[in-house]
Order: sequence, then C-alpha cells, then structure tokens
Amino acid sequence: MKTKIFAATVAAATVFAASAQAQNWSAAAAQDLQGIHDTLRDSSPAAVADRDNAQFKAWLDTGLAQAKALPLNQITNDRGYGYALRAYATGFRDPNIDAFPIYAPQAPWYAIDWPGFALAWRGGAYVVAWTTPGDNKQPPLGAKLISCDKVPAETIAMKRLDRFEGNLKLDSDRVKTAPYLLWNRANPFVDPLPAKCDFDQGGRKRTFQINSQIGGEDLRKQAYMAGAPKAEGIGIEPFAGGFWINLHNMADGQDWNGFTAKLEAARDAIHAAPIVVIDMRGAEGGNLINGYRVANWIWNPDYITANQPRVTQLAYRVSPQNIKFYQEVLAHLQSDDNYYAERPKWESLVASLNQAQAAGQPLFQRDESGAPVTPAPENPLKAKVIVLTDSWCTSACLDMMDLFTKLPNVTQAGGATSVNSIFIGREDILLPSGQGRVSFGGKAWLDRARNSTTPYTPAPAMTYTGAPGDEAAYKAWVQSIAH
Repeated sequence: MKTKIFAATVAAATVFAASAQAQNWSAAAAQDLQGIHDTLRDSSPAAVADRDNAQFKAWLDTGLAQAKALPLNQITNDRGYGYALRAYATGFRDPNIDAFPIYAPQAPWYAIDWPGFALAWRGGAYVVAWTTPGDNKQPPLGAKLISCDKVPAETIAMKRLDRFEGNLKLDSDRVKTAPYLLWNRANPFVDPLPAKCDFDQGGRKRTFQINSQIGGEDLRKQAYMAGAPKAEGIGIEPFAGGFWINLHNMADGQDWNGFTAKLEAARDAIHAAPIVVIDMRGAEGGNLINGYRVANWIWNPDYITANQPRVTQLAYRVSPQNIKFYQEVLAHLQSDDNYYAERPKWESLVASLNQAQAAGQPLFQRDESGAPVTPAPENPLKAKVIVLTDSWCTSACLDMMDLFTKLPNVTQAGGATSVNSIFIGREDILLPSGQGRVSFGGKAWLDRARNSTTPYTPAPAMTYTGAPGDEAAYKAWVQSIAH
C-alpha cells in the first residue's frame, strides 16, 4: 500500500510541476489576494454601509495580511491557489463573498487520499458516520473523535477546516465540512494527515491507526453523503391525512410545470388538509422564483404577494465597476423585447448611479417596495404547516424562510439553516491574473428584518436529533410532532 501511495504522490507531483510551469500559481495567488481586497474596497456596499459591516471592515486589511503571510511559495497548482483565495474570502464571514479558481470545481467528495472513513458533526462533536465495508481496523460508527497525535479534535478542525473549507463559527458549515476533517484535499497550508487518533466509544477511549489510501471515489461519495446528507428532488405525496411537499431543490431545469400541475390538482385538498409539510432540506441555492411558484400554489398568489417581505430601502454601491455591471444588464434588457416592461426601472437606476458618481456619493439609496396589496386576502390554508430545514438551506431557501415565517400556523422543524447577509445581488468579477474570480453582493438591503449571518433555528422540541439520512425515522419523528 505504501508503495502505491508513494507512486501516486510522485505522479501527482509531476502533474503539479507541469501545471506550475504553465502558470506561476504562487504569484497569481499573491496578485489576486490584492485584487480581492481592492475590488471589495472599491465596489462592495459593506465598505461604506452603516449596518452589518463590522467584520468586513475589521478583516479587509487584516485578513489580506494574514492571507499573504501564508506560505504562498508552496502553491503549485489551482487547488492551492483556490485555498489561498478562500482563506481570505471566507474570513469576511459573509457567505455572499466568495473567491474561486475559474476551472471546473472538484466534486464535494474530492480527496487525494483519505483514511477510508468519514466523520459527521452531530451533537457538538465529530463522530464516525461511515466506514469502508469489511474494514475492521477503522473506528466504529458513532465513535466520537477525541484527538489525533495528542492534538484535540477542535484544534485540528480549526486548523484544517476553518476558512479553508468553511466558516466554523456556523453550525451549518460544521456539518458540511465535517467529512473533510481527516481527508487530504490538496491544501498546501495544513499539516499532513495524523498517524493515530483517539476515539470515545461508549465511554471507553480507543486508539486507531490512520491508514491513508488513494482512489475509491465511489466510496468517498458514499462516505461524504453519510457525513453530510443532502436531500434532492421535488414532488408531493400524502402524509398523515395531509400532504408532504418536497422542495429539496429550487434550481431551474427540473420539471416545475409538472410539479405545479400536481399542486394545482391538489389545491382544494391542500387547503382543507389538517397538516402540510414543506420539506426544504437540501435546498442549496437555486432560483427564488421557483420557490415562490410553489408557495403560490400552496396558498394563492394574492395572499403570498400581500405577505411577502418587502425591500423598502435598498442601497447600491456607487463605483465604476458596479455602474458597468448595471449598464451591461440594461443593454441585455434593451436587446430582448421580452423585457420591454423592465427597461424603465433599469434605465432609471443607471441614470441615478451616474448622477451619484458625479456627486461623489458612495451609496445610492431608493425604495423598491412597490405598492402594498390592500386589503390583504384571507388565508386560504387551514392546515398546520411544518417547514423542514437543515444546514443546506441557503440563498433562495433562506428567502423562502423570510416568507414562511411571516405566515400564520407555520412552524419550523428539523435543523438550523445556513446564513446569508444583507449584501445581496451577486456580482462576479475576474481577478487580475485571469485565473480566478471574486463574487459579492453589490447592494445592501438596509431594512431587512433578519440580520446578516443569522440562521433560522427551530425550537428545541422541533429539532431533529436522529440520524439525518434515515428517512423512515425522520418521517416518523415529523408525524410525532404533526398533531
């Protein structure tokens, strides 16, 4: 096994050396770290807004210095380059700020080598969630990691995962990054995998040798999905005398017309049902329009329009980069007659940004709420509504939670969501080296009720503590809290 690992390491080093000859990744990282700093300083509303920007201001210069202090000369490929960018971008603790290589990303379960098992973050500890079938030299399922090479598990996690893989201040990112704790993912800034680890198995400490192995992508995929399970798909099914509506994904490209047709056919029954479950576990990213399409069919469009959160104070950062961005959006709308009705709003925005720039204003603020629906229609839904969430609930899922939590008879259950910030509207900018990009929110929702980096967290009695991947147990638990 050691001979195979050595051969694979030599082969990988040869590939990396060839890559380094084509691109000086160390120089690109140093150049682009400065590029991230300058772009955010000049174009992010967080640099000048009066809300939720303390971490941004504290990290902008300090974080750049810390990132540049990393041993950048050890970077020999796009993986190391990406980790350098992420170490800086993630330190803003704003999920809407990201920096990444332009190359196609690796699968979430990517690793050069791994110990043949995966950990999960459960109950405030790292526990074994998956082991290679038939390998009796691995720690047993459910065993809690204590330390490795006499270094406490929490110290290892902060060194190997925080900022490089996610924000460990967030429970949601603890969940998503837990499988990587003892995996080698080609990060040049962390120590090699440990030799021995101590685990707590039923109150008894046991020590296990960490036997690194290469290959096994199919097994790593199974291991990752066990450590950080993620539901998929959309659909509707009967449940407990009512309905279970799966909204695990809000991305385009799914059969939304077929799904909403089923919701339309069941609308009267849904309105009369005693219980409706809206399952948003796994709803990472996607298109908010699709989430609202589903809400419109569950309730009705007039009721949802009357109750949806309203953006009354939106502030745009005034910068040459942002004005160019909105000019390009306007040019696209002007070239497509399908967006004829949208043009005046964008023409007004671009004109106002140009005026603000001429006047030296760093922010342009305007009310975008529109006229409220009055009188508000009666709630057509009589059911108790349970909305299920987990750590994967990000972006559009959080926007849907902003809506659902305003509606009567709605209870959140499952697990805490991820978070986002008041700095919204993705802008995506090429970095100076041409090897990576930085993305950020170019406008600020100044009067949003929910603060930045604030998750939606269910009450303790509504929090699921069982194995996340056990669907039968999960549905039995939901039924127990449904009535």
